[in-house]
Amino acid sequence: MNLIPTNKDTLKTWLVDLSGNIAVSGAGVAFLEAQITDLEKKCFVERSRIDQERADEKVKKARRKRKSGSIAGP
Repeated sequence: MNLIPTNKDTLKTWLVDLSGNIAVSGAGVAFLEAQITDLEKKCFVERSRIDQERADEKVKKARRKRKSGSIAGP
């Protein structure tokens, strides 16, 4: 079971609620938010790279299929 929310807004609310129970500095929360933002950017870049690789592979596969079809010809 994951007790830490994954949605950014929910995470912020969770941190505010948590700060009532634990001493959390404003600088600490700002640092954590910066780390989360950086991680989100890295994940976006990685997802984009993976999506591009998949698209490239589909194009290569289609080209190979067309090429093998034209060689076999009538």
